[in-house]
Amino acid sequence: MSKIIKQRSPVGNADVEIPEEIPEIYADGIAGTLVGIPNSRLQFFVTVEIGEKPGDPEKRRVKHSVVIPTVALIEFIQNTQVALSQNALKIEEAYKLTATALSKLLAQDTKTSDQG
Repeated sequence: MSKIIKQRSPVGNADVEIPEEIPEIYADGIAGTLVGIPNSRLQFFVTVEIGEKPGDPEKRRVKHSVVIPTVALIEFIQNTQVALSQNALKIEEAYKLTATALSKLLAQDTKTSDQG
């Protein structure tokens, strides 16, 4: 069943329908942003090869390009900044917990390799 989110803001009101299944894409990062009027373009990349030695460049491939009205992009950026500032402590704690868990996993892997 679809979900409806009621968005109300100074720039306009909208009722957004979110279907149960929507396509999802993954990207490692943003390769480029072209800001224009009336639209802007975001290019998303995936990493296809990691350098063999520290300092070697990664190989990245642009996989997706999104064209969005510039006004919507600005609104997205502003909303993201607000969400990040409101959740900064939770985000920082989550990163610390993730780093701790990863360190423990890596330490276990090292102990397992030493025993083998």
